[in-house]
Amino acid sequence: MEVDGIMVSAATGAMNSLLGKLAALLEEDYQMHRRMKRDITFLRDELSSMNALLERLADAEALDPQTKEWRNQVREMSYDIEDCIDEHTRQLRIRQPQAASGVLGFFHGYVQKVKELVGRHEIAEQIRELKARIVEAGHRRKRYKLDSSAVNCKSSNAVAIDHRLPALYAELDALVGIDAPRDEIIRLLDDGDQRMKVVSIVGSGGLGKTTLANQVYQKFGKQFDCKAFVSLSQHPDMGMIFQTILYQVNDEAVRTRSGDKEQVINELRAFLKNKRYFIVIDDIWSTQAWKTIRYSLLENNYGSRILVTTRIGTVAKSCSSRCLDLVYELRVLSENDSRRLFFRRIFGTEDKCPHQLKDISIEIVRKCGGLPLAIISVASLLTTKPYARAEWYKVHDSIGSGLEQNSDVEEMNMILSLSYYDLPYHLRTCLLYLSMFPEDYVINRDYLIRRWISEGFIKVNGGRTLEEEGECYFNELINRSMIQPVHIQYDDRVYSCRVHDMILDLIISKATEENFITIITGKKQMLASKYKVHRLSFDNHDQENVTLYSMVTTHVRSLNIFRYCEQMPPLLNFPALRMLDLDGNNNLESSYLEDIGNLFQLRYLRIRASNISLPDQIGELQFLVILDLLNCIGISKLPASIVKLQYLKWLIVPRVELPDGIGNLQALEYMSLMVVDQSTSISSLQELGTLTKLRTLGLDWRINEFHKEKLTYTDNFVSSLGKLSRSNLQYLTLISPWSLDFLLDSLSPPHLLQRLGITGWHLSRIPVWMASLADLTYLDIEVKVRQETLEILGNFPALQFLKLYSNAVDHNERWLTVSNNGFRCLQKFKFVHWMNLIFEEGAMPKLETLESQIVAHEARPECGFGPPDFGICHLSALKNLIIDIFCECARVEEVEALEVAIQIAASMLPNHPTPTLNRFREAEMVKNCQGLKTATFDYFQRRRTAEEMGGFMVSVATGAMNSLIDKLSTLLVQEFKLHRGVQRDIAFLNSELSCMNALLEKLADMEVIDPLVKEWRSQVREMAYDIEDCIDRYIHQVQHEPHRPGGVMGLFHGHVQRVKELLARREVAHQIKVLKDDIVEASHRRKRYKVDPELYSGAANVVTIDPRLPALYVEASDLVGIDAPRDQLINLVDNDDQSLKVISIVGFGGLGKTTLANEVYKKIGGRFNCQAFVSVSQKPDAKKILRSIISQIMEPYHPSTNPGDRAVISQIKKKDYSSAEAGDEEWLINTVRGFLKDKRYLIVIDDIWSTQAWVTIKLALVENSCGSRILVTTRISTVAKSCCSPDHGTVYELRPLSKADSTTLFFKRIFGSEDLCPNNLKDVSTEIIKKCGGLPLAIITMASLLADKSDRKEEWVRIRNSIGSELEKKYDLDVMRSIFIP
Repeated sequence: MEVDGIMVSAATGAMNSLLGKLAALLEEDYQMHRRMKRDITFLRDELSSMNALLERLADAEALDPQTKEWRNQVREMSYDIEDCIDEHTRQLRIRQPQAASGVLGFFHGYVQKVKELVGRHEIAEQIRELKARIVEAGHRRKRYKLDSSAVNCKSSNAVAIDHRLPALYAELDALVGIDAPRDEIIRLLDDGDQRMKVVSIVGSGGLGKTTLANQVYQKFGKQFDCKAFVSLSQHPDMGMIFQTILYQVNDEAVRTRSGDKEQVINELRAFLKNKRYFIVIDDIWSTQAWKTIRYSLLENNYGSRILVTTRIGTVAKSCSSRCLDLVYELRVLSENDSRRLFFRRIFGTEDKCPHQLKDISIEIVRKCGGLPLAIISVASLLTTKPYARAEWYKVHDSIGSGLEQNSDVEEMNMILSLSYYDLPYHLRTCLLYLSMFPEDYVINRDYLIRRWISEGFIKVNGGRTLEEEGECYFNELINRSMIQPVHIQYDDRVYSCRVHDMILDLIISKATEENFITIITGKKQMLASKYKVHRLSFDNHDQENVTLYSMVTTHVRSLNIFRYCEQMPPLLNFPALRMLDLDGNNNLESSYLEDIGNLFQLRYLRIRASNISLPDQIGELQFLVILDLLNCIGISKLPASIVKLQYLKWLIVPRVELPDGIGNLQALEYMSLMVVDQSTSISSLQELGTLTKLRTLGLDWRINEFHKEKLTYTDNFVSSLGKLSRSNLQYLTLISPWSLDFLLDSLSPPHLLQRLGITGWHLSRIPVWMASLADLTYLDIEVKVRQETLEILGNFPALQFLKLYSNAVDHNERWLTVSNNGFRCLQKFKFVHWMNLIFEEGAMPKLETLESQIVAHEARPECGFGPPDFGICHLSALKNLIIDIFCECARVEEVEALEVAIQIAASMLPNHPTPTLNRFREAEMVKNCQGLKTATFDYFQRRRTAEEMGGFMVSVATGAMNSLIDKLSTLLVQEFKLHRGVQRDIAFLNSELSCMNALLEKLADMEVIDPLVKEWRSQVREMAYDIEDCIDRYIHQVQHEPHRPGGVMGLFHGHVQRVKELLARREVAHQIKVLKDDIVEASHRRKRYKVDPELYSGAANVVTIDPRLPALYVEASDLVGIDAPRDQLINLVDNDDQSLKVISIVGFGGLGKTTLANEVYKKIGGRFNCQAFVSVSQKPDAKKILRSIISQIMEPYHPSTNPGDRAVISQIKKKDYSSAEAGDEEWLINTVRGFLKDKRYLIVIDDIWSTQAWVTIKLALVENSCGSRILVTTRISTVAKSCCSPDHGTVYELRPLSKADSTTLFFKRIFGSEDLCPNNLKDVSTEIIKKCGGLPLAIITMASLLADKSDRKEEWVRIRNSIGSELEKKYDLDVMRSIFIP
């Protein structure tokens, strides 16, 4: 089966899976025709060859269209052939009904043979057709020489501009949030240690690692004898890297041939031997590259430093100095810094942002997730938009689902794509698969890995299981900064993740391009309609906007429905389905699953719906491997047919009855949570022990102490559990409302056990067999805690997580001591008990998180008259400290002294954790202490007093919400009174309602509310009242416990009362679950309808510039209408402001922008120290432009250049570009910047077409305070705006000529003046001029055309009529068209 390791991938489609099935067909003893066997053999061999080529093509970042088309066709064929083979296999494996005997049986057998013959003939015909397609694809591959294309595809991917260059030349004033990380890295580097040290900066693409490293280099590098800054790539030329380092640290180094790497390394090592050097290695991608560079940098004791930047965590660790924590993880910008950067890029400051855009701007900033590159790119995109809320909302909604493209967004995608293409193709497949999930979706690690497994993306390696291998994939994506960790476990394993919206944009575009995923949402549809749909993700926000019926779904293999709607096609429309995930579909009805038995190929089924029942046809899914019903709380019993699923490995369910025949599921590895109660058969318990592959087991034990067959149940359960313990059991969870003390001495030690949970009813002591659990890392246990308990648990050699929970009290022990010889590996400890803890020096040396309780009035007797001391200061590794302080019967000063003591103790720890201190029962601090112990342990002994309730408000705006939240918080304080499931539900309600309450308070301040919002608010307020009523009933039941008489009668009465309490609490627990579902739906509705008050307040290769027809160089006296705009521009350019200013001239082609810029340049250029006029094009050669600037502004040599550079500059002026420097973009930029640093310069950049080109040119034009000016001309208003920063720049919009100037220019070109125009031509001339619309180029062109015509009016009228339709061919007209449509 695919889940055993045969892989499916975005690169090769179903090819690997298909090849495995073809091989299996040939090996198995199927009765197939000889010709059909030959065809299958041919398919296997031919497809193996094609698969090898597909894998080679997967390593290419870009393919030519021909190769891409062939690849897509072959991948599609792999899916088609696999579907055909699967159908053939299905027919072969269908068990035919047993034929009757006699004549009827003979006839039935004959008919059946005819059916089989027809079926096999059809399959054979399909295979022949598929073979013909494969043969044609093979011919096409040879015909178009696709193998050579695959070899050459990498070399053709030349990138014109290094996208890291802007980071190297960013001005300090333009940076935001850089100071703190820069100073922290300098602190790591500048520690006075004379040993050489290496510090690594690690973070995802676009975080600003290069910018940060450059700022450190500029500020810190001056302290060293020599320094160098080099940028690598994914495939670096190491010889060039070594030479660059050598030339930067040693100006006098002799240039060496690039092939002499050893000579360069030796010279570099010799030079650095006695030097204190600082080297920055930027953007390193592999440990191999680092080792090679590290070898060239001699280690000395002069305080040398190396700073490395990388996107990959493992590379960062391998680079940094051993035994020292010198990896700096660069974080995203804070919300404040993100806002500053965003508003500065668009408006200059936040104050200048229009009021109507303030709220949507903040939402956009939040969506950028603090990623500087994303903020800058989106801000640049928004500069092209009008100040209309609707336009900005479109951009907001497109983030995470496919941003509108412009040059900045494309550049961002290029930078992020570097990390994508650095992934091996099996990880690319796993990453692209994440586009199935909606934006901001928190993805559970184990859930994701199970989906990868069911899709066939994971192949076992090195003896690991599929889950272990999948976790390696998951961790590697985190290591490469492609996904973001959200929750981290006690053992530092990432428990859940999310995808940054900008990465999600990238992978959605890649997945759509590869026809790997098809995404349909209520907002947007991204369909690769040319090919069949294979994986479909449907997230319906709008019930009316459903277009699935227009889609062919017969080839869909994976279907994810995040919001079910009635318009969804039935499951019969998805015959090829292998993975079905119905997530968050509370309105899903059981009838939708009626035809699920027809999904023969289904491997994975997950349903998340509260009112669903599973049909009996589930047993027909013979290939089902994963069944996840964890969130189907309405299911209490599985269909009897469930035991037919022979391949089932994961059975993940809520509390459901253990089915009869469970022993048939011999492939099971994971089963939780099954209920064992009086309806469970003894045989089922016995069969449980036969599931020897089971690694995870969760059971809810409900056999009470009064059950007549309790002993039989417990004996069989212990026997089965013992068998599992001797097999593969690694994770065990036992929950019970009844005593589990029968496990104390009878169970065989499960030697492989790593996680154990025993909760619901406390054990009287630690079981004997637990002492031998050498591999146990996680323990969640309810037990009567004594000093002896801590000593036993402290001896567990591998324990990392411990939750110790008990409501049993030993009145002889009020204090527990954690000694210094236990819990050597413990990292997280949660202690829920009514005893205080004291930690000895050296206790729990690795503990990072402590959650505990302190009974304040018990602290003073133990601590004497000094301040309370619990030994917290001895927990040397502590990072997180949460203490719940119970104030009842304690004095105010005792509680305050206790809090101060805890804060002082925490401040003395190496990690300086900030303690979280929670006070409970504050109102009872000064109460009478009579009945002290009873009052402490019985939580609801008394109702809250009127004084205590005085601070909790009931209001029209929020209903009973504040009162309710307080009661929920108080309920959670006394956890021992709550069943664990109820505790979780109440904790969820508390958190969710707190968020909703904050929104209700915001809505209260609004005068006008949208009807949708008003309806949601009313529903939430009503729910608050309902939930408070439910909580009050629960409190009442617990508080009003009748007095129990003594003796035998009292014992009987106690048992009866306990059963009554249990039934009552179950009823309340059920009500709480129902209310929780209502709250969840309200929360979903809030997101679905955007119920937030803020919403309702007012890359190609470098191409040399093609020579274009020169602009008309005419004398000033021949120009018309030029004086006024020229003088206006001169006033803007030549003023007393000494800061650098950029003036943009914008207007459509033919208006005369170049002529105007040239007139300004000629008239005032002499007032500057140096000047240059360069023309750009749609595909500019940046190096050529920089060389042109150098040629115009520089003499052959000048004092600021060294002798080696002087010769290069002289060659450039002679248009000799043979030297290496002349082709080095970074050298050219540095040369221009160095010369212009202290000059007043004028540079004209004519006809610029993109912000990307501007960014590259601007890098060379250093910002100084000498009164320098840059004049830019462009046809594109967004480019004009991007060239001019908000602080210093002006956009000059060039207008068409006036009617008078148009007339003057027209007649001057034909007749010399209007007076010389024949009278019969004046009226038609006026009409022609009007049609030219004041465009100088059009007027000149028409005048040139008419100059060749006679003075006959008919000729001129014919020309007039042809304007706007089709003018006759002429050279001047061709020139005009080439300018209008470049």
